[in-house]
Amino acid sequence: MSSVWTKRSALALAILASSACNSGGSGLAVASLTRPGDIAFACFDETTSSFLPTLAECAGVTGATSETLRMISFVVETTRGEVGAIDWQSTRAIDSNRVVPGFTFVRVGESPSAIIVPENDSRMTFVANYGSFSVQSLETAAFVPDAVQDVDDLLHPNTVLLPAGPSDLVYVDTGAARWLFAALPDAGAIAQIPVGADGSLGVPVLLAVTTTAPAQVAPAASPEFIERCPEGGLVRVATATPRIPVSMGAAAKPNQLDLVRRPGGLELVASDASLPIVHRFTVADAGLTELAGFNVAVPTIDVLSTPLVPATDATAPDPLTPSKQFVYAIDAIDRSVLVVDVDTGEVVPVTVGDRASDRVPFGVRAIGLGLLTPGYDLAADPTLIGRCDPANGADLRREDVGPTALRGVFVAVSTTDGFVSIVDVFDLDAQCRGTTACLGVGNANDEFVSIRRHRPRVGGYVVEGIQLSNALTFSFDANAGGIASSGKPSSGTGPGLVPIDDGIPATAFCPGDAIVRTDRGQMAPVLVSTGESAIEGQPLICVLDEPSAVRAQSWAATFEGGVPTAAGIRGRLVDAGGGVHRFDTEDATFCTWGAIGIDDIAASGLTATDPEFGYAGDMLVISADVPAQLAADPACADLVIPTDSTKRVRIAFEIREAHADHLVLGNFVPDSSFTLVSRLNQDPAGAFDLVRACFPALVSYDVRLRNAYLVSGSDTTPHHRIVDDGAGRCIVDVAGQPYDPASPDTARTFRALPGRPFVHPQVAFQISDFPVKSGVSARLGFQIIYAPPILRVDGGALEPTLEFNVADQRFYVVDSTSHAVSQFDVDPIASVDRVQ
Repeated sequence: MSSVWTKRSALALAILASSACNSGGSGLAVASLTRPGDIAFACFDETTSSFLPTLAECAGVTGATSETLRMISFVVETTRGEVGAIDWQSTRAIDSNRVVPGFTFVRVGESPSAIIVPENDSRMTFVANYGSFSVQSLETAAFVPDAVQDVDDLLHPNTVLLPAGPSDLVYVDTGAARWLFAALPDAGAIAQIPVGADGSLGVPVLLAVTTTAPAQVAPAASPEFIERCPEGGLVRVATATPRIPVSMGAAAKPNQLDLVRRPGGLELVASDASLPIVHRFTVADAGLTELAGFNVAVPTIDVLSTPLVPATDATAPDPLTPSKQFVYAIDAIDRSVLVVDVDTGEVVPVTVGDRASDRVPFGVRAIGLGLLTPGYDLAADPTLIGRCDPANGADLRREDVGPTALRGVFVAVSTTDGFVSIVDVFDLDAQCRGTTACLGVGNANDEFVSIRRHRPRVGGYVVEGIQLSNALTFSFDANAGGIASSGKPSSGTGPGLVPIDDGIPATAFCPGDAIVRTDRGQMAPVLVSTGESAIEGQPLICVLDEPSAVRAQSWAATFEGGVPTAAGIRGRLVDAGGGVHRFDTEDATFCTWGAIGIDDIAASGLTATDPEFGYAGDMLVISADVPAQLAADPACADLVIPTDSTKRVRIAFEIREAHADHLVLGNFVPDSSFTLVSRLNQDPAGAFDLVRACFPALVSYDVRLRNAYLVSGSDTTPHHRIVDDGAGRCIVDVAGQPYDPASPDTARTFRALPGRPFVHPQVAFQISDFPVKSGVSARLGFQIIYAPPILRVDGGALEPTLEFNVADQRFYVVDSTSHAVSQFDVDPIASVDRVQ
């Protein structure tokens, strides 16, 4: 039977750990593993002082002092060119040479980038050296002084040179041949190195990888593994469109490797740090043959393959047919994580809400990938009938299920904030989750369950749905207040909230959740009206009901707030003649900012369902002070910014047309909050000439909404549909970014118009049509205070990396900042030991 062992290196990340123990009683300090990069494992038998032939012989090892089998890990130290060993029974680093004073590791080469100890043949260890342009084989026993070495001269370690530095290494035993495959990014090739039965390395053969990207595959909706409790809730289906491919160079740079165990054979995949391709190769006795790769639209810096998993789950003990397989990769440009369907080649839509739908939603940059497969053994359980069965009272597993108990297939992603997040692929215990109402085992704390493929795992029991804080505020005309249960102001007059108009008479549902359209989804009401029978129980605020995508944050709707980032300091008022008033700038990108004028709205071809329909356009506000030489001029005196506590009239003009670098202005917009006499308020049509005369030079400015509310979230990037029409004019992009009222994810606006629903992928509400005069303050504020926690492991440093050991079923996290290696159980996740 053939054996396969793969290792992904982290050369560019320089991550791992060190031991700070003493050698014997000498008091000599242990040398630090200051910049380690990769880790491998082998099983050591202390009764025979030898490494056992296979890693599986250490299955079940816990590290107890009574055990005679020990798990040994091997770590490459990239800056000193060494390999160090750690004994996980004593949780100590191993001094490789006790004759030499101090503490030593085994020297291997310059900048080692990857290490492999084959699972089914631990006699030899293979190390790739990026700085030495080499791959070498070494006797594994050489790393441990007490280990019995090859006294019969059966093993013949050696080193082979390569034309470029290897960044990763994979070992394959097909049964008839053994190979090492090394990624050579600087040569644009994969090196194929034959491995002899004695561990010696043969002459490398280079296979140049293609630089031609295959055609992109449009993503399609497909079945996914979903477990939700309460049952019957709507599920918002993720959708995506292919991205425009981007390259970071013309030459290929294959850098990280992994093996894909396909039903018909074995394949190798390689990420490419330059081209938007994940390369693919068949693996046979004779070596590699390149296949058409996956066009993922971006270069990638890491790659990982999952085993076969079922397309969907079913009630146990019904047998399943594992038939789906995925490749995970890290986007080299923004360090997001993408997923490829191996069968179709499509980049899978994996999330909903306002983040990229074709990326796993983390909100932080990824640096490494790891595969966790605790308890998942298709060779022993090919139809997965061994998964948890809630109907079987004798199934002891039912008592151990929970959000932090991992049994199945998961992807671990290390991120730059020092944490490792866990992503669900297939959970063997999913059917036993939830209360008895969801056919689960009846854990009273496990009331809300959401397990979806390719989503970060919810890491805690959830007993209540998403909630708002009680501090729901709505201030009007400088008077602070609240919102009553009916949605109206709790005191006095002013705007409030009304039930969201879903377009169906006499009903109100969250956007996309109308009862006549069960394929819509997935928003949940978090504030419903009470106290008025006409609107009793109808939603006032709705929130995305997707634990992996909703975020705890503060939301505000500010009347006539500023268009996000739309401000500058180099604008000039210009009389263009013929009654045309312009505002020309040297530092504006009005269309990119999302500014738009009333005539642009009319020219955009909007329909009544478009969120911008009926908008009166933005306004330009001059924030500069009158130049000193004109401050004493009676014509400009009341435009000078006062030095006392009073204020001047707001200097604002309606925008008729917005262009990339200039605006066409209309009348002055009266400032109703200014209670003194103002010539601008009294003569809006003639205000331009007066203001232009008082501001003859460049001025500072900003763009604000007019008679509408700016909606902003504290953890949300504002999006809009305003684009350049190709001739420099700003219009609403109804063709390229159509809005579908049945799909909240298509909503792209930060403007809430009074009396109309405001829909965002994260939230929805409707402010009443109470007339607020321009310049008067009004503001709605609410806060999402509860969102289900995502399961994360504290890596302890800026850049952790990880490896799952299939023998002891443990998860190893290593980091460079705290110079430590941490060992975790995964069922449930718990820290076991730490070497530091």
